[in-house]
Amino acid sequence: MGKKPFLDFAASAGLPNVSDAQRADALGCFEEYFDTRFPAEMTKMLHFIKNMFDIDTSKTKIWKFLYDISDEEFRKMFENVRFLDISRVNIEKFITFLHVYRMIFDKYNFSEVRDIEKLEAYAREGLFAPPGDLFDMLRGDDAYAALGALLDLQYSLKRDILLSGEVFEPLDTIEFKRHIAFGIPSMYGSYKEKKFDTLKVFFHCNLIRERFFEALVEGCSAFSGRALDFEETRRVMRLFGRTFEIDGLSNHEMRSVLSLMDTPGLRMSQFRDVVTSLFTIHGEVSDHFNEMYKYVCTAIINNIGAGRIVEDYLPSESRGSADVIADRFLRSQIMLSPLLQLFDNMLIRLRECMDLALERGDDSVCLNACDVRRAKGDIFFAIGKHPGRHSDSGLFVPLWLAGGKAQGLVIAANMDGISVPEGIVISAELYKRLREGDVRNPRFQRKIIFSLRQYVDRLTDGRFGNPANPVLL
Repeated sequence: MGKKPFLDFAASAGLPNVSDAQRADALGCFEEYFDTRFPAEMTKMLHFIKNMFDIDTSKTKIWKFLYDISDEEFRKMFENVRFLDISRVNIEKFITFLHVYRMIFDKYNFSEVRDIEKLEAYAREGLFAPPGDLFDMLRGDDAYAALGALLDLQYSLKRDILLSGEVFEPLDTIEFKRHIAFGIPSMYGSYKEKKFDTLKVFFHCNLIRERFFEALVEGCSAFSGRALDFEETRRVMRLFGRTFEIDGLSNHEMRSVLSLMDTPGLRMSQFRDVVTSLFTIHGEVSDHFNEMYKYVCTAIINNIGAGRIVEDYLPSESRGSADVIADRFLRSQIMLSPLLQLFDNMLIRLRECMDLALERGDDSVCLNACDVRRAKGDIFFAIGKHPGRHSDSGLFVPLWLAGGKAQGLVIAANMDGISVPEGIVISAELYKRLREGDVRNPRFQRKIIFSLRQYVDRLTDGRFGNPANPVLL
């Protein structure tokens, strides 16, 4: 029994024929016994920490404390402790023990404590090749640049290794030996596979990027009480978009709506429409994530068996049902994407702030201020296969310039298995100008006809109107 529960019991227990003075004297002896009965210096240190912070050594809380504390902080705790009679040698031994404990913990768990230092250790072990300035950026003051560099690293790891068709040879340095004196068999060395090691680095990057996102969102104008800074908001939302691309949670609709933030002369009411559209897409993405999570959990549970699942998640009936267990995991929010929730919180706050501003009649231009009529961009878009290699996360045509229907046709024409007739579509901006009556301007007519001929020739490789090799457009 520990010191505190025993002394509490002894102080409150009914003891016949024992005076208060005798009880106090006995309690003093018991207390002295508890304070001096631990001859091992490491045990003394553990109990000193327990008494200092009232942490039960039988619980996991003290181990979390020992995992989190740095070596220097641990040394300072025992600088002025004279009565424990603890040597510096044993303090250093205890720190060595903590290093071993942290290594074992890090091998089987992911933790945000000392996250950048661990990523550096992975680089030293050869698990990945970081860009030269990565760690300087992660420790720098520019959170946007640091997060951008981290996302670049994750994208390259995903593209070049995790989803690569290349077969990586495993590195096996394991040797089987026997003790020279006793003949006890033992193993030395390690076994590494490139993709598994890369997954370890990738998941650890997730912890770091989550911390950066939390700092950016907490410091952005929507949460800090400052006037809305739309440039800052756009930077954060673009970083969220890149992250969802890397995690496989984005789609053409999300990319298109995010691209609307580049619309020339974007007004606050239009920006609010962008946020409202992202709400709808975010719900669909969350549903997709949840379904994907349940599918993976069900497959894992079927492989390892329901007998290895914690009792809290087992149903009273149909105890072996993997679907029911996976649903309970989901409802308990185990391993759900924290960034989806963070993005949702940001959208809610943004819409509230813009609703208040619009109620006051403030529908001013908030992004990309310019003379809209002078905004440059293509006025025709070809409906057909995109030449060359196209980025998986890129847009074939910007939504604000082409319009939703045109963009849908161009995207469909570049998808396998979908037949879309070739043609051209005029931009939404040109359509507005035609509708406004500019088409009656002779100079405007000449420019449009000249441009149209160029686009038709480009689309048909010069065959339109060619009697020797005609093409129907």
